[in-house]
Amino acid sequence: MRKMFGMMTLGVLTYGVAVADESTYQVEGGKLATITVKSTTDVEDIVTTTHAVTGAIAVDHKAQTGSVSLIVQADTLDTGIPMRNDHLQGEAWLDTKKHAEITFKSTQVKYLKGDEYEIKGDFTMKGVTKAVVAKATVVFKDDEKAKEILGGPAVKATASFSIKLSDFGISLPLIGVKVSDSLDISMTLFGVDKPEAKEKGPKMPKGSGK
Repeated sequence: MRKMFGMMTLGVLTYGVAVADESTYQVEGGKLATITVKSTTDVEDIVTTTHAVTGAIAVDHKAQTGSVSLIVQADTLDTGIPMRNDHLQGEAWLDTKKHAEITFKSTQVKYLKGDEYEIKGDFTMKGVTKAVVAKATVVFKDDEKAKEILGGPAVKATASFSIKLSDFGISLPLIGVKVSDSLDISMTLFGVDKPEAKEKGPKMPKGSGK
């Protein structure tokens, strides 16, 4: 597992002209979405990445809340070593033939200050769902340059949280030696407000804010 979920730096998006009270931004993967997972031990540091992230970010700008729904194709996780990728996808690890997707669905979004939010949600991997708390930064842009480059009003979201492999039924001799049980997950996602996103995106949950 040499690279497990590279942060992209495409510049910081800031508010342009006024945006609608509620918007749904579609996340379509590729170079506009990166998830990075880091494992750190005394023996080896391992970083795994993927760009195969899809989903939607729904935002209520006026209430400063929203919701997030993301899907990662588990077999796209790249450790940088083909043999290690095969091991990662095997039954003892992620078992991607049986559990093809890793998902995150928010349960609460709380505004903190500035562009900072706390996002609570359900993280599902290998058929097991656990509650996680992510610290996130969400920045918007709704000007002609964003529409020209990204295809519409856009949002840039960065977030990070940690999980334990043992919580998901993954327990092997390597864990705690070459692979840490605790993994740090970070993501940088660009979403675009497109007409179809309003149909595909998550519904704005009631009482999900402060």
